[in-house]
Amino acid sequence: MNGEREYEFGLLFDAMINERHKVRDIVKSNRAVLESTNATGENVLRWFALENCFEEVSFLRTLGSSIQSVTLTEAVSMGNTMMVGLLLELGADPDLLSCREALNVNDKINKLTSRQKNIIKNHFKDYGYEI
Repeated sequence: MNGEREYEFGLLFDAMINERHKVRDIVKSNRAVLESTNATGENVLRWFALENCFEEVSFLRTLGSSIQSVTLTEAVSMGNTMMVGLLLELGADPDLLSCREALNVNDKINKLTSRQKNIIKNHFKDYGYEI
């Protein structure tokens, strides 16, 4: 089963990169492909979110791809302020504890600036969350 999920991930991922015009048909014939994962557990939307590919994330979301809960936390951790805003706009369900920890742990890991932290906090406030 895991090999099949990775194959489906590869199929959708390759189409997103090389043959975008085929993606809707791939999803139409097999909606489960949107939730298929690679060896590290990422679905295709999460992979593109980590790479800051805004158009791809939005497109996959319109097709019905879920936003894995860790995706938003990872965007916070990396200080990707615009991706944090987009994921919240697209309906990400935040794990507030993880997001809060990601924001605070970064002082030692990713060295987020106070500006990045404020932008991220404001994005959350815009959607009714406090981190």
